This record gives sequence, C-alpha cells and structure tokens, in this order.
Amino acid sequence: MNPPRIAFRVDATPAIGHGHLKRCLALALALRAQGAEIAFAGRWLGGAAGGTVADILAAEDIPGCAVPMGDAGPEADASLCVARLPWQPDAVVVDHYALDRRWHAGMRAATGARIVAIDDLADRALAPDLLIDPNPAPGPDGDHAAKYARVLPAGVPICGGPAYALLDAAYAGHALAPQRAQVATITLFLGGTDPQQHSAWALRVLRQDVGWTGAVRIASTSGHLHLDRLRAAAAAAGAVLLLDQANLADFHASSDLQIGAGGGALWERCCLGLPTVALICADNQRLSVPHAAAAGAVIGVDAIGQTAAQAAALAEALRELIASPARRQALRERGLALVDGQGAPRAAAAVLGLLRQPPVAATLSLRPAALTDAGLLLAWRNDEQTRAASHHSEPVRWDAHLDWLRRSLADPLRRLWIACRGNQPVGTVRADGPCDGGPTMLSWTVAPDQRGSGVGRAMVQLAAQSLSGPLHAEVKAGNAASARIAEAAGLHCAERVGDTLHFRRPA
Repeated sequence: MNPPRIAFRVDATPAIGHGHLKRCLALALALRAQGAEIAFAGRWLGGAAGGTVADILAAEDIPGCAVPMGDAGPEADASLCVARLPWQPDAVVVDHYALDRRWHAGMRAATGARIVAIDDLADRALAPDLLIDPNPAPGPDGDHAAKYARVLPAGVPICGGPAYALLDAAYAGHALAPQRAQVATITLFLGGTDPQQHSAWALRVLRQDVGWTGAVRIASTSGHLHLDRLRAAAAAAGAVLLLDQANLADFHASSDLQIGAGGGALWERCCLGLPTVALICADNQRLSVPHAAAAGAVIGVDAIGQTAAQAAALAEALRELIASPARRQALRERGLALVDGQGAPRAAAAVLGLLRQPPVAATLSLRPAALTDAGLLLAWRNDEQTRAASHHSEPVRWDAHLDWLRRSLADPLRRLWIACRGNQPVGTVRADGPCDGGPTMLSWTVAPDQRGSGVGRAMVQLAAQSLSGPLHAEVKAGNAASARIAEAAGLHCAERVGDTLHFRRPA
C-alpha cells in the first residue's frame, strides 16, 4: 500500500516571515514520522529569506515547489500549485490568510484531495475537510465551533487550542528553561524577519529604560529585513546576535527570561517553561497573547506602534519579572500546563484519520423534497450569493415560493431532491423532464454554509448518475463553481448564448 501523499501550501516571504513555514514544517515532519510522503509549494523567493527556506526544506529532504511571486487570485493559485507538485496529493494542507474557500474548492476539484486548513483568524469563508487552529478561541469556554460558525461549513471537524500547537519534535522531550533565583541571561526572539524592528526596540527598552546590564542574546535569521541595523544595535548594546539557529529550543531553554513575539514561538516558550514577556507585534496575535496572559502563562504587552506607553509597559513587566522569582515560577508552571509539545503528532493523527474516512460523496444521500422543506428551500434561494449567480436575481416571496413548491411536488416530470449528509440538509437538486425526447434539465443550489466543501459536486454527480438519457444544465457566465460542478457530473460546455453557458451530456 502506497503511503499517503500530503502537500503543503505555505508562503515565507520577507514581509510574511517564517511563522507559517515553521508550524507547517512541524506538522509535515510529524506526518512523515507517521508514514506520509510530503512536499511543499509556496512563495519564498526574494533575498536571503528565499535562500533560508530552500535550505530548511533541503535539510529535511522535503521537495519544495516554488510558486511564482505575485497575487494570482485563489483559483489561479490552486492551479499553479497543482502544476508544480511532484505527485497527485491525497491531502493538501494550506496555511495562508489570503486563501479562502475558493482555493479549497479549486484544489479539491483539481486533485480530489482532502483539504486541511491551518488558520487562527476566522475572518473569511473557508471550506476545508479539517481545520487546525493552534490558537485559542475567544470567551471563557474557548469554543472554536462558535469562533468559526460564520465562516466554516457545519460539521467540519476542528483541532483547536494550544493542545494542537504545531511545535518541532525537539520540544516534547527537551530540557526545560533553568530555574534560578537570579536572572543571568535575557533572550529576545521577535521573528525571523521582524519587519517592524521590534528586536531593536525591545533591546533599547531593556538596556536604557530597565537598566539591565546582564547578558542579552538575540535570535533572528539571515532574512531579517533590517539586519544591518540590528547588528549595529546589538553591538552598541553589548548583546550577542545569533542567526539561523538550527534549533530554537536550545536557544529558548538557555535563558532565564525572554522577550518574544506572540506568534508560534509563544507556545514554544510555554512548552519549555520559559518566563516570557510576550509582545503583540501583529494583529493576528491580539487573541493568542491575551489568552496566554489570562491563563497566567505569559505577561502580554501590545507593541504595535512602539509607543512611549508601550515601552513603559514593557519596562514595568521586565522589572517585575527580574525582581520576582515567584512570579517567574508561576509563569513557568502555567506555561507547562498549557502546552505539552505533542500538538503536531495530535494534528498529524487527525489528518491521517481524515484520509481513512469516506469522502463527501460516500456520505451524501438524496431524498425527495417535501412541503416541510419550504422554509429551508426559500432561505437557500433568497441567499444573496445564490441570487447573484441565478438568471432571476430578485428575492422570491413566501406565497409565490409555496405555490411553486406545491406545483413542483405534484409535477410528474419534475424531481426535486434534498441532499443530506447524515440528517443535515446541505443542498438541493432539481431535474425537469424529459419531455418529447429532449434532455432532462438539471439545476441545483448549495446551502450557503456548505459552499466550497465539495457538497455541490457530490450531490449533482449523484443525481446525474441516477438519470438516464441526455442532460442539460444552464450556468450563468462567470459562475466558475457551478461550471466545475457541471463538468464533474459529466456535462460538457457546448455553447454560450448571451450570459448563459449551456452544458450537455449526450444520451
């Protein structure tokens, strides 16, 4: 039996940094340890940062497929990735804040692969088969289902919270940070590219505002966007600058206290029991840092803007921790309780478990519509995006809809189905005819919260397979999703008349 093939789509440009790459790499290596074959595709060209990524992948013997730079749009990006992968994937893991359900649908349609999204923003429509969010959900209960309710199809499983923190395997059994009564070494790690120069800012606060005269070590990469300035700042402050560390676990565990950004390294520090002042350096860290701080695992400071007030808050937090062994010990204990270093193996097991489950088509069924479905059908029909893709875009009134449904259920030439996954309605398919030897006309609507999930493709395929003779479907020009669904059901675009594409399946 061939090993499962799992591709990763992730960028690591100088502007984005290396955080997405690091967490994907941790998951990829955990998958490979569990028997999978892996490959990466993404944009990582440009200066030293590009070379660093290529070196990282080469060191792990991972095929890296460079995607051309530039914003191609979600559907085109999916096609570019497919063309560059070394093989047909069984699953694709995507970690990218600009790619949404359109990319998921395009990749799924092109490869038949299961889609796994790594996300923590919940700010755009998503349609994966599995979602991994290593960061917390808001609220006291940390409900990830509620966090993603407006952007994720119902029923998509979520691996959520720091228990799924995607850390390198080195963290799980690594020696912890030291416990000393006196702070001897303070370290700084504020990202591999540090576009806003938080490293130099924090170093200045530490030396000048706090008056710390002890040892300071800074970790970064050759891709740091202001490397010459950071070198100069480190030299002037008597700090040691370390670049391209092979193992940040060793770096973290060698210090008594760290100033660090609130990205993925936040969970690395917790796993090693390293007392940390965690800086919010980007908007996507405004959830994780306050959560870790509320859990008592770090002290959080907003550093976006690097204002005088923020510098004062950072200085106060540092003075408190330097002076208080008890406070450092409390952070250590709470951090260790929050993250155990097994998140990547847990997430890898979930991905491989997904591949052992039947695909959407195998879990879908069609049942005849009933009058009790009237409210559901009307809500789907009057959805804004459904109307925009329809030839008749005006909202339908309840009385007119109810009259239409009664006539449809009584029409011997019309079949109206509700597509269900288990007991959950996810869409509808209609077949009209045949009449006088002509084709059967197919039309369909996908439930708004299921768009991009593969439901449309599966339900129309199921309906088409149950119908004999020629089929015909009309799709509004520009509706790429419905065009793909028609093609997947065995219909081919025969002509365009005005703004309508005519898809046909011969007898």
